[in-house]
Amino acid sequence: MPKPEGGTTVRRLLAVALVVLGLGGLLLGRLGETVWAPETERTAAVQLDDSGPAVVIDPGVVYVGGHEGTLTVTGPADVSVISAPKDDVAAYLGDTRHTEITGVPDWATLTAKDVSADGDATLPDPAGADLWRTVRTSASPAEISLAELWKADGGAKPAQPYQAILIVTDGTQPAATEVSVTWPVEAANAWVPYAYVIGAVLAVLGLVLFVIDFSAARTRRQAAEDELDAEAADTAAVETEAVETSAEAVDAPAEDDDAPAEGAVAAPAEAAASEDDAADASRVEETTEADPASAEEEHRTRVVPARTGRHRALSAEETDLLTPLDADGQPQDAAEHSSDPAETDTAPEEGENR
Repeated sequence: MPKPEGGTTVRRLLAVALVVLGLGGLLLGRLGETVWAPETERTAAVQLDDSGPAVVIDPGVVYVGGHEGTLTVTGPADVSVISAPKDDVAAYLGDTRHTEITGVPDWATLTAKDVSADGDATLPDPAGADLWRTVRTSASPAEISLAELWKADGGAKPAQPYQAILIVTDGTQPAATEVSVTWPVEAANAWVPYAYVIGAVLAVLGLVLFVIDFSAARTRRQAAEDELDAEAADTAAVETEAVETSAEAVDAPAEDDDAPAEGAVAAPAEAAASEDDAADASRVEETTEADPASAEEEHRTRVVPARTGRHRALSAEETDLLTPLDADGQPQDAAEHSSDPAETDTAPEEGENR
């Protein structure tokens, strides 16, 4: 298989980098929502060393951070939380020494001050007074829902803007050692959505590059396999051609061996024809010695069959050709020819030569 090209390597490295960056962006967004997320709530609190028998929270202070949240009061005994108009609370306390919470200078602090520091240090049965419409008593630390207080104040249409909150115990012990108000906060890192979006885009781009690289690798692999198949086919063709050439080379000597056999068959036939010619010549000589005229006739009828292999009568033209010629090139007559045995003996030889 061919090695990946430089462009393929760069694309693969870029895909890995994009996926890693994308996952990093997604992780960053998640951390921005959890570990690095801003506080989801904020709490303002005040520590009270000697609050006196009562603690008063001015109207509206607990709602600075919204109508949702929790008021928490920690005291030496069971704590009673009373919601009442500010004038009614002031009339009830009179000159009694108490602590007043007046505001929230920052989201972590409640402002408190002592009122009537030289006044009485006790209150007669504060929770049982008939001035209060709502009294909530619970063990310390007591937690009161701001939504419930806001509803008791009249909700969106209160009878007065807000009511004061009176915190007492049994009237002889300090009313509270710590007071805090907690509000929920809808806060989030502004960059978290961007981290999610950018991370997702980078990761998707990296995956797309991975898919492209995988497809390219598969294409290269298929091309390499096709090339190997083509080379194998060419090799097989060459081998087949070599085998066929070898087979033809092996068959060629056999055909050459057959040629002498045909020559051998032809040779006996020629030998037989030569023997026939020799026999005819012998018979002609014998006939010539006995009867020269008969010998000439015999020669005329046999000379052609001996050469052609067939027996037939000579035509007039052939007979003229076999007639002996004189010194002037003229045919001799039969009497002259028959009267001279020597010439008769040579005539057949001349005709045979012709």
